[in-house]
Amino acid sequence: MNLSDVFSEVAVKELALVDIPRRGSNQHEINGTAPLRDFFKTNEKIKGPITWHYFADDQEITYEDGEFTFYDSRLKSADITGRTEWRGYYTGDFLSVANPGDVLILVKTRETNYTGLYLSLVQIGFAPQQFY
Repeated sequence: MNLSDVFSEVAVKELALVDIPRRGSNQHEINGTAPLRDFFKTNEKIKGPITWHYFADDQEITYEDGEFTFYDSRLKSADITGRTEWRGYYTGDFLSVANPGDVLILVKTRETNYTGLYLSLVQIGFAPQQFY
């Protein structure tokens, strides 16, 4: 079996301080970077369920079911400003333990199920550029 038989899309995002709740962000949102826009393959708002998995050294893998919304937060003013600003809103508190430089991997299965894998790599001494 190939991974492409299971997953139709994969996106990788290095987390920045502004992506982390109560540390740099006042909301549960991540910046809708170009790879995330490519991942969702839409210019329309999309919503759905997602399962989050958290991986860190010396801890059991934890998971949390939640919801996500990927949307253009400037849609109402885009005709005037000519700007878009995509955001990934999510429910749950799984990113509250994240650090800048940790990695978020989003995968979409062939059945259109979404999963978020959060890897706490900073605490174990990996830098993202070491494995990209």
